[in-house]
Amino acid sequence: MAPQRRLNHILNELSPALPSIGILKLGDITFEVPASHSPSRLSHSGEILDMRNPANVDNLHFLLQKYLLGQDVFLVSQPGPYARHLALTFAK
Repeated sequence: MAPQRRLNHILNELSPALPSIGILKLGDITFEVPASHSPSRLSHSGEILDMRNPANVDNLHFLLQKYLLGQDVFLVSQPGPYARHLALTFAK
């Protein structure tokens, strides 16, 4: 059964691209944001970071670069909620 489930997952990935809901521009990177397959799984948290802070913009730019390259990111930060807020801001 596992091979069939894997095949179904691959076939779902090959489905037509979803329509774009907007464009995200961070520095020199522009990314068309697609609609979600399952909007109910999106973050509804109001805990987003201040985009006027250059450190936050730099960190989000780094996350977007890694996302577009298909690379994993391991966030390490001081104790506190910053890493979680950064991840939620990027996901939002």
